[in-house]
Amino acid sequence: MLKAMSDTYTVIMTNTLTNINTFIDYARTLKGDEKGEAQVFCDRLFQAFGHQGYKEAGAELEYRVKAKGKTTKFADLLWLPRLLLEMKKRGEKLEKHYQQAFEYWLELVPQRPQYVVLCNFDEFWIYDFDLQLREPVDRVSLEELPARFTAFNFLFRENKKPLFNNNKIDVTRNAANKVAQVFNRLVERGETVETAQRFILQCVVALFAEDIDLLPRGLFTEFLTNCQTNKFSSYDLIGGLFRQMGSNRPAPQDSYYHNVPYFNGGIFSTKVTLMLAKKLALDEENNLLNVVQMNLALDLDQALPLDNLDQNIRCDDALFCDWEPVNVVVGNPPFLGGKHIRLVLGDEYVDRIFAKFPDVKDVDFCTYWFRLTHNHLGENCRAGLVATNSISQGKSRKVSLDYITQNGGCIYDVISTQPWSGEAKVHISIINWLKTSDNQELTYRIDHKIVSNINSALKAEVDVSQAVRLKANLNLCFQGVIPNGKGFIVTEKEVQQWIKTDPTNQKVLKLFSMGANLAQNPHGKPDRWIIDFDDMSLEDASEYKLPFNHVKTNVKPERDTNRDSRAKQLWWTFHRTRGEMRKALAILPYCFAVPRVSKWAIFIPFPSNWLAGDKSVVVASDDFYVLGILTSNAHRIWMHAQKSTLKADIAYTHNTCFETFPFPQNCPEKTKTEIRVAMQAIHDYRTEQMERKQWGITQLYNQFFNESASQLAKLHAQLDQLVCKAYGIKANDDPLKFLLELNLEVANRESQGLSVVAPA
Repeated sequence: MLKAMSDTYTVIMTNTLTNINTFIDYARTLKGDEKGEAQVFCDRLFQAFGHQGYKEAGAELEYRVKAKGKTTKFADLLWLPRLLLEMKKRGEKLEKHYQQAFEYWLELVPQRPQYVVLCNFDEFWIYDFDLQLREPVDRVSLEELPARFTAFNFLFRENKKPLFNNNKIDVTRNAANKVAQVFNRLVERGETVETAQRFILQCVVALFAEDIDLLPRGLFTEFLTNCQTNKFSSYDLIGGLFRQMGSNRPAPQDSYYHNVPYFNGGIFSTKVTLMLAKKLALDEENNLLNVVQMNLALDLDQALPLDNLDQNIRCDDALFCDWEPVNVVVGNPPFLGGKHIRLVLGDEYVDRIFAKFPDVKDVDFCTYWFRLTHNHLGENCRAGLVATNSISQGKSRKVSLDYITQNGGCIYDVISTQPWSGEAKVHISIINWLKTSDNQELTYRIDHKIVSNINSALKAEVDVSQAVRLKANLNLCFQGVIPNGKGFIVTEKEVQQWIKTDPTNQKVLKLFSMGANLAQNPHGKPDRWIIDFDDMSLEDASEYKLPFNHVKTNVKPERDTNRDSRAKQLWWTFHRTRGEMRKALAILPYCFAVPRVSKWAIFIPFPSNWLAGDKSVVVASDDFYVLGILTSNAHRIWMHAQKSTLKADIAYTHNTCFETFPFPQNCPEKTKTEIRVAMQAIHDYRTEQMERKQWGITQLYNQFFNESASQLAKLHAQLDQLVCKAYGIKANDDPLKFLLELNLEVANRESQGLSVVAPA
């Protein structure tokens, strides 16, 4: 009998998957026209679930829905008492049509179908309005259908209860409670705690395994149903299954378990086969199947056999215990407002927290988990945490989501706010992020809607592409010179010899700064020298005999083959001499420079007698107020939004990062002075550290910037506070949105000929 049941089950499963894959192949050939192709799509969908077609199943197309006092409307498909299906054209946003589907369902009283489905040829949104009104109980894409067809169990001839992912009642509210009830009943009837725990774990793993195709889909469900109806004993069915899952010897071909793989993991090595099938069966009281089965999106090609899982779950304090290396973190940190932490947790525990996180105070308790999780994530690893919705506001955002996005984290999928389904009367946010150094192709979703990006305020990233280049910022920021000829570069030894021979040669011999020295050397000092005739005539350049002859010998032959006629004729000059840059810097003792491509994009003072190359960007100002603004988090946010990328590094471009960046327009002189003082403190600190450790700016920031207890981090925090004061940016403001609005405001004033405040 077991063999016969096995054969029947295998045939049904095989036919279902074959039919569904055939349906998907056909659906891909359709253009997705709502009027011309919706009916054939519906017919093929019914065929995929074992019917001859929609008509043979008893469904009706274009069903008249008569609303009292209104015109008659037509529902695309109605199959009483199970389904109302509304089709929309391919690419249509289904959330726009929720109200229409809901109104159709309302008007169908007293014969309202249990399920309502919205479909746009590529995605199905399934509603059960008796359970939850606004949110679908599940969303299934066409491509997911082979793995997720159990969400459409109501489409089979035999009406089975569907298994949904998004059923908040089943998944959120009842899951732990139902499992606990079963466990408690086992203990009440005399089983030991260890035996009961082992049996519950075996059942839960079997349910998960079935849902993610490590076991034949629906196998364990079928066992429980058969035990409930007394077709078989639980010892035969469930006991045999668990024994096979714990055995590395394949079952015989004629066995019901011949497709059951070896699980190992220590879970099934202990025989715990309790006569409990009816307690686990599908009924209203103990619906364990629905409350623990959830589809896991995992790569399971090499999933089995499992490692031993006995030590995988432990009770500890995540804030202070050692973490094992992780690839994924999923969690629901405790909800506790910042003002109540000390009252609830006590002084001693709170002091331990503040000692470990000295810059994270007066914030929601859950924020500590966000920072800790991000710090423990490896490259290309992901996390998903639940928090109160204040996580995206004020101080809580700054120490959690701001920290994540400023330290290699990319938030890609969030529920911005929704009521918590448990007893706590709070609204929560769900945040999923990826830690990566690559500019990966990601799909961003806020509240299930695709957006261009997500910022730390859990809003769609402000589109800064509409920012205007400001006239007030022009001719202040420059990319360095482009020599176009390796022969211009000379050694320090040659420089010393030529100056010794003729001191006037010093005028055309300059320290030459590229990006690497600005990032890697103390003070950014250049490693190389260059011959620079600027815009001299041939006659004037030839007055500097040794440098001139060197260029004639080492540059001219290369320029003679250049297709650019100007490069040929003016072979002793650079390809781009940057006359405007030289003019702007001529009156300054120093300016501020940043590597065009670097990890941190930190501006540092740059003596005007150095020459910036094309891998450097300079700002023509010697005012530490300007340097303070450029060093602040406000400019860093703008820069990240405007930046182009080279691997994980920031490409700072003068026309997008600087010329669009609005400086404060109403900053009091007192605040400007405070910013200068704060920036001078950062400069003094960096100078002392670089000289003492012989580090460059990148190594210094790698070491200390993300260490909240470091002096560097504290100095930056003081500067950021002053810069926000200068702009008038408040704690709950989106800084990027604020800066974009200011950019457009300044641009508008410029277009009207009104005065604006320039950077310098």
